[in-house]
Amino acid sequence: FVTIQRKRLIQHVADPHHGPAEIREKAGLYREEWSSGEGRAWFVSIIGLLRDRYQLLTDFAGLGRFCFADDFPMEQKALDKNLKKDPIVARELPNMARRLEALGTWDAASIEQAFREAAEALNVKVGLLANAARAAVSGQTVGPALFDLMAVLGRERCISRMDLASASLRA
Repeated sequence: FVTIQRKRLIQHVADPHHGPAEIREKAGLYREEWSSGEGRAWFVSIIGLLRDRYQLLTDFAGLGRFCFADDFPMEQKALDKNLKKDPIVARELPNMARRLEALGTWDAASIEQAFREAAEALNVKVGLLANAARAAVSGQTVGPALFDLMAVLGRERCISRMDLASASLRA
């Protein structure tokens, strides 16, 4: 495994001359569009969110896969605890997706406010909805700050994943 110092992480993941190319290629960890402009800014933001949790390039390929690809695994614990345990989730996750879809501004503060308002309206803890969204968006029970993560992943990707998780709960 390759241990990466934080300050060199982006270079290791992005630069074909650093780090094992086979890990990068196998995992689909890097796309040319992430080398400049808006793509680069997005990539740097994602790495910034993940770098405190993941220390190895293989961590990014496995645990961080949800940031770089839509074909990521769902942890059984995330499915059982955060999506299936409470029947409110199956009913309200699609409503939460619609609430987020209607946001005028897609940033961490707006996303958090939408979750808090929905929880208050339902008289549930915000964690019930947030943990379900985390499971849907990342397939995990823990990770970077959810609202920051959702802001960086983007509206379309988050809504799509929440809709997919909702559909699987109804099936």
